[in-house]
Amino acid sequence: MPTNPRATWGFVEFVVVLALINALTTFSTESIVPAQIAIGAEFGINDRIPLQYIISIMFWGMMAGEWLMGPLSDAYGRRPIMNLGLLLFVLGTCVVLLSHSFDGILFGRFIQGLGMAACKITTRAIVRDSYSGDEMARISSFMAIIFIFVPMVAPVFGEIVFLAYGWRAVVWSWLFGALLLIFWFFIRQKESLPIEDRRLIAWQPIKTGVLSIIRNRRTLGFTLTLGCLWGFQLQYLSNAKSLITDIYGIERIGFVMGLIAVGMAFSAAINGSIVRRFGSIRLAKSAIILIFLLSIVDLAVLNVTNHVPWIYFLGSLMIKFSLMGFCYGNLTAAGMVYASKIAGLAASFMSALSSVIGLVLSKIAGMFYNLHLDTFYYPMAIMSALTLLALMWSLSAPATKN
Repeated sequence: MPTNPRATWGFVEFVVVLALINALTTFSTESIVPAQIAIGAEFGINDRIPLQYIISIMFWGMMAGEWLMGPLSDAYGRRPIMNLGLLLFVLGTCVVLLSHSFDGILFGRFIQGLGMAACKITTRAIVRDSYSGDEMARISSFMAIIFIFVPMVAPVFGEIVFLAYGWRAVVWSWLFGALLLIFWFFIRQKESLPIEDRRLIAWQPIKTGVLSIIRNRRTLGFTLTLGCLWGFQLQYLSNAKSLITDIYGIERIGFVMGLIAVGMAFSAAINGSIVRRFGSIRLAKSAIILIFLLSIVDLAVLNVTNHVPWIYFLGSLMIKFSLMGFCYGNLTAAGMVYASKIAGLAASFMSALSSVIGLVLSKIAGMFYNLHLDTFYYPMAIMSALTLLALMWSLSAPATKN
């Protein structure tokens, strides 16, 4: 039987540490956004498109690592793979710190992504080892409260540290946080996957497991939905500095990004309290429909005003990000519920495929971005439509377990 986290360490500690480990990705992404332009200037890069890679290259590393980390965690246990991921993140951070070229920074960010892939996959697998169904969605929501708190403070923290000490000081904070979490996790977390439930890495079982996941249209559809939703969010993150500073002339980008993220924390908290009553799928579906409708309203405002007022731009993003708080944890839990014996592989598949979709969509959208709001709002509307279509396609299939 899976190890109950309450029996190995405090329940609150279980939620907090796993959420903080997951949040390293967000922290190392959003805290560096205020320094993007300064990093480019240091290395003679003024074009906004290459500067997007400081954000996106880490997620390409995550995508590459996600295909491998799940099967490794199913074979060797969750604990060693989590430790491996944290150590890779530390290695990548050191590469960024010691880099004297823009390419070196991107290489270090890619290594960080590989490490975060292990942490992301293993976190989901640990939760799946211990919970299932709407209860797993509830736990994921409580973790999301902490996880989402990070984007509320990371941009502000990054901006303060960057203005006072430079962008490398922000990177030093990543290293300190990662080392603290390594120590905390290594000392406190017990293995959640019993030896008798581990699966040796072999092509045929992996192939069989992947095919069983693909054949379940619900799991596949939720994965496609998460990918489109992630593309929607990554498009904003990659261009946040340009949107807020270049278009609207707001210099305090850290405060603005934190304000936009506030709603996600509140919605995740609400979701954790009501998900058992209304169901994870129902809540996610309602949120995605509203995101799509609001995206249509965005286009209407853009075409009527020719330049979206700042207060509307801010309010619209705050509402959409609030609605996302009802999506990620719920859809992940809904997809994972069909994979109790291959939790690591299922987590890898869902994360990797959704990452590919999100990165490709945001990359395509980023190619058209030219410091005008129409090149931001139209791709966002298209991605919100794709998100809704993917979800409806998934829900058109019967709910069957593998």
